[in-house]
Amino acid sequence: MPKAIAQAQTFLKAQLLGSEDLAAAEKIFVPKGHVFYVTEVAPDRHQHLWLKLASPLTASDGATKLQEVYAYEPHVTVEGRPGEPPVTGVIKLAVP
Repeated sequence: MPKAIAQAQTFLKAQLLGSEDLAAAEKIFVPKGHVFYVTEVAPDRHQHLWLKLASPLTASDGATKLQEVYAYEPHVTVEGRPGEPPVTGVIKLAVP
């Protein structure tokens, strides 16, 4: 199952809008270093990824659960995408 890691504090969003334009029920705050799992990943427009979360997360309003969200790709790294070779360790390249 692909694992997502927040590289910076960010928001997962229900819509492709700026986080300041979304209601608290439409965004999830994710601190830097937070790890969560996804079942599906697809690139979207404006440097965003569409993610289907393995388990719904609670939105900033404290009540709403979101499972399909958008993440700003420079802020989130997804490991283990389908078709991607597994990460097995450090690879040292012979580069002068």
